[in-house]
Amino acid sequence: MDIFLFLLCACADAENLRIPLQGSEAFEQRTLPWPVTLGIPISEGTLKAPIGYRLTDDQGNGVACYARPAGWWRKTDSVQWVTVQFVSRPGRKYSLELGPDLEPARPKQPVEVTEKEGSIVVHNGSLRTVFSATGNATLQKITVGDTEVLRSRDKPTHYFRDQTGKLHASRLEGEERLISVESRSPLHAVVKCTGFYVGPEGQKFARYTTRYHFYAGIPFFKVSHAFRILVDTENLQFREIVYRLPIALSEEKRIVSFDLSGAFDGKVFARDWKEATRSLSMAQETFRHYGQTESTFRIHEVGKDGVSDVLFKGDQGGQYVDVASSEAGITVGMKWFWQQFPKEFEVTSEDVAVHLWSARGGTLDFRVKGCEEFWGHRQKNVPELDPTEEERDEEDAGTDKQEPFDILKFWKAKTNPNRLLNDFLTNPRGYDTAKGLEKSHELWLWPRAKPATSAQVAEFGRLIEQPVLVIAEPEWNCESGVFGEIGQRDPAIAPEIETLLDKMLARRREAADAFGDYGWWAF
Repeated sequence: MDIFLFLLCACADAENLRIPLQGSEAFEQRTLPWPVTLGIPISEGTLKAPIGYRLTDDQGNGVACYARPAGWWRKTDSVQWVTVQFVSRPGRKYSLELGPDLEPARPKQPVEVTEKEGSIVVHNGSLRTVFSATGNATLQKITVGDTEVLRSRDKPTHYFRDQTGKLHASRLEGEERLISVESRSPLHAVVKCTGFYVGPEGQKFARYTTRYHFYAGIPFFKVSHAFRILVDTENLQFREIVYRLPIALSEEKRIVSFDLSGAFDGKVFARDWKEATRSLSMAQETFRHYGQTESTFRIHEVGKDGVSDVLFKGDQGGQYVDVASSEAGITVGMKWFWQQFPKEFEVTSEDVAVHLWSARGGTLDFRVKGCEEFWGHRQKNVPELDPTEEERDEEDAGTDKQEPFDILKFWKAKTNPNRLLNDFLTNPRGYDTAKGLEKSHELWLWPRAKPATSAQVAEFGRLIEQPVLVIAEPEWNCESGVFGEIGQRDPAIAPEIETLLDKMLARRREAADAFGDYGWWAF
């Protein structure tokens, strides 16, 4: 379903410009609001800062938004890019005006941020989130109305275990941990938390940077997490890397639901919490990649006696876990969960642990042995693509016939892992350290004081993977001059060229999937 938006932009000579925008949604009948961020290219000399702005919907109502210049033309010092943020409501169309005397509508309940010594409190409607620069946990508490959904219990929010099992956790404070309000407006606020994973002897082997994005009028928020390695990894491997959410939900009448499929088909595995349960988890342990054909997704139950049982086994999992009790609930979702294997959502009596690297997928090892385990020794298993009859047609000869097969044949026939490492990695010991490497993940949290339907939870999970997208229409983008001389897609003018380009793009996507461009290392 397409959504058409129109942007009326005031230029330097006070004349308005009408800039059509077009948005798309991956599925129809959306019911949940979703935050949108888009960039608008502006022709040189058209717009000068500062700018005023106002967003309205197709019913004439003012809609809260935030717009700001994000880039400038050097010669004229005029605005080159404008960033626009708003919350897209189902079925609505929008228009935005830019002009010196315009003011945006304010949210009915703006995001409010209070800073006190050592703590930050975010109020977003009935949602209240508390962050702390002291103690073990950066995320201290989440309440919805009078209902407590998350309580830290002074457990570390971030930790990893090395190859020996030693714990490295976010436990320092003061200068070792910084929390700050990175940006704020009535519509959108960002709280940034940074600190070290500290080992038992005070080692600082890695650093986390976590940003929490709150949007006025929606009950859920985004978490952007970055994990950076600070030391040589010759003697450091990672058994697991975890972002912990200590929940305050009763075990009585608790139901844990896992998204079973990345196909958005509504398949869910639900399990009642039992007195004998220690943990329930869903894990994408591996997925076909770089010629390795194995794909394993499993749901595990571990009892308090330590006995583990596999409740479900398949090839590919979904995006979220939902924990609901009689009084409250929380849904935790990850964008590209299975694509970035090994991943795991683990629910215990007190936590939802997001395993950014799951031990069920082995050890994260950047030495030659670890690189070979992921990248090499799999040449014989490279899958062959099966072209359609149309793609075999002689008309395609000399165009995309050899692409992407060359990539697959190279890996199958020519790649020797040791030679590849020696050729491209400069360390004389035969490996390249992961020092300085940073891996990011996008999570979404939906804490609730009352039940959500299974359809709402499934829609939330799908929007994480397939969000609402809005861009300027192709004609505007091409004529703005920001991208140089470029023409918009037009099959009526050049059908053969457009067909060829479409095939090239489709084949590249097909090759990436068949080859298996997946995994923590590569995706």
